[in-house]
Amino acid sequence: MHYQIVKINSNEYQGPDISLDISLREYGIAWKVSQYSTIENPEFMFLYGVGYKEMKRYSNEVLYQLFEHAWISQKDFIETFNESWFDKKSFLSFIGITEKEFLLSFPYGVRDMVQYYGYEEIFGSAYYPFKIQII
Repeated sequence: MHYQIVKINSNEYQGPDISLDISLREYGIAWKVSQYSTIENPEFMFLYGVGYKEMKRYSNEVLYQLFEHAWISQKDFIETFNESWFDKKSFLSFIGITEKEFLLSFPYGVRDMVQYYGYEEIFGSAYYPFKIQII
């Protein structure tokens, strides 16, 4: 299968690691401020890993190779956290912080949600995955 290659500017994105390449390839997530973001409701465009290759050197190491994108606002983030299916107690125990701390963690907290629930529960299905080239 042939995948589209999307070029992204390393100066526009940030992620859980200072290195954009590590954030995308190892953590499977990075984000930038959306053009629709406002002071009242910040919004970010997320790139998230949907396809990976297991590395033979370490039994549980993966490198993401295919990505998809989605937009999440702070309002969406809070609404997702307050959904009836979202197990707050178990989730907060998993990440080891309080509800107040978590709600202040946007956009970083989106990674915690994805790590706990998986990208499909948080972002939805990935219909047109693509490869990324960092410029």
